Amino acid sequence: MLIASGLGAQTIRGIVTLPDDSRATGVIVIASDTKGVAAARALTGESGSYELRLPAAGKYDVRVLRIGFRPTVVPTLDVAAGEMKNLSITLRGEAIVLSAVKVQGKSVCRMQQDSGQVVAHLWEEARKAIAATQLAPSGARQTVNWVIYERSADLSERTLSQTSNSYSASAMKAFVGLPPDSLAKIGFMTDDANGTVYRAPDAEALLSEPFAALHCFREEPPAKDKGDWVGIGFRPAKDRGEIVDIEGTLWLDRTTSELRELDFRYTNLPSDLAHVKAGGSVEFLRLSTGSWLVGRWQLRMPRATRQIVQHYTSGGNARDSYKTVVEGLQFTGGEVTSVTRGPEVLFGSGESTHDFSPALLAADEKLATTCAADSAQGDLVALLRGTVFEGEHKGIAHASVKLTWRGEFKAAGQGTFSYQTQERALTADGAGNWYLCGVPRERLVTVRATVGARASAPVTVRIPKARGAAGVGVEVPPA
Repeated sequence: MLIASGLGAQTIRGIVTLPDDSRATGVIVIASDTKGVAAARALTGESGSYELRLPAAGKYDVRVLRIGFRPTVVPTLDVAAGEMKNLSITLRGEAIVLSAVKVQGKSVCRMQQDSGQVVAHLWEEARKAIAATQLAPSGARQTVNWVIYERSADLSERTLSQTSNSYSASAMKAFVGLPPDSLAKIGFMTDDANGTVYRAPDAEALLSEPFAALHCFREEPPAKDKGDWVGIGFRPAKDRGEIVDIEGTLWLDRTTSELRELDFRYTNLPSDLAHVKAGGSVEFLRLSTGSWLVGRWQLRMPRATRQIVQHYTSGGNARDSYKTVVEGLQFTGGEVTSVTRGPEVLFGSGESTHDFSPALLAADEKLATTCAADSAQGDLVALLRGTVFEGEHKGIAHASVKLTWRGEFKAAGQGTFSYQTQERALTADGAGNWYLCGVPRERLVTVRATVGARASAPVTVRIPKARGAAGVGVEVPPA
């Protein structure tokens, strides 16, 4: 029966490598049928391996999508019923240089792949990253821990009340929205018996043909403090009556072509709500394993009530009517606090620490204040506390620790940009503890530890802007 059940499965599997023979992590492999319809897709893991399970025998074209590069295309394969075909792929795609893009504001109302439009190239890079959020690389499963919060505020955004709940799962999809066809029909805001429902676009909606068909796209210049970004602005292609739509910007990194953030606003809201500027944001995060996830998201919505207004006719008779009054704002959002894979910590926001003594923890706040005072960047930096350990959180004395992050992004002339990687090296104390002043907030910091020939897996940390100190544990495998 095991043999019989396997006869109906057609599979293409193999390893994707870079031109220097190293393994390609986090690239998307797609098999399409003769009509160009994607039949299977996979994301390579740290070993570069992939597996495509095909629905039927036939001819398939295989493409490999790597963010920042043009696709690598493999000649058509003929896969027989029940066949398992091995296909190793070496990436040959030409690099896409987004740093040379000049924002000219040209708008395109229908995205077409390989159209020659700069905005179409940007859109294709964004689609790769969004598609990767829907795929899981091969290998051990990840455990994601996150917090969901709700905050009520007045119109000046002063907090009135706030609640939060923590969750953990071996797989997470931050947004679960309506199917793209349904969103296209009913829009991003509707009223029902329980009140007003605001919706955000999930990955499937952004990737969909209906979304591309209903929106115009243009290049967007970055803000002054985000010179390393380039944006794809989108807006509704036409007014569709009372249907509420969205407009906004997808932001990509100029140097790596990686997707960074989605900002959007609701359009065509009722006139009573239009002044609130309701909308939301989604921040994307790429792990060292090559997988992507939504790191943070938030919706900003008006809190409104309907009030009775009495009018008097010329005859002195009262007549009631209703008006919508915005009383405040409602914020709903979430943030990933950590991602682990077995004992490995792949990402953390410093919300928890490993076996720090009470004295060390009590000193963090004071030490963090001193760090900020000593830094020319002031409150833009924080204290990062850590422990290098093995086994049951047993600290390793005098371990070597290296921290790296991307430095300031600067224009280098003639439309090119550059940045310097910042690196700090230090040694843990006799209990395996270490700390570093001047670590930038809201930036991905990679921490690695070594003890002789033993090395930890890289741990990614992002210190939230609201925190002056954070902690991270780095595990080194036992000898």
